[in-house]
Amino acid sequence: MLVIGTIAVFLIIILIDIGVLLKTNHKIKTMIVYFSLILVGFTISILQVVDKAPQSPSIIIEKIVKLIIPGG
Repeated sequence: MLVIGTIAVFLIIILIDIGVLLKTNHKIKTMIVYFSLILVGFTISILQVVDKAPQSPSIIIEKIVKLIIPGG
């Protein structure tokens, strides 16, 4: 049941954000970064719900952000 709730929350977040994202000047880059971060957050959230979360999700997110945004 928590997995379905997590999916629902992420879908609501995406629906709220999509209007703002479509108004940006750099749509493709913005969408790639946004959905990459949403995917990482969603994956870690699902892993936490099913008790298979990594030791430190923040370290994993930080590494992925640095891969996506050089110098970030």
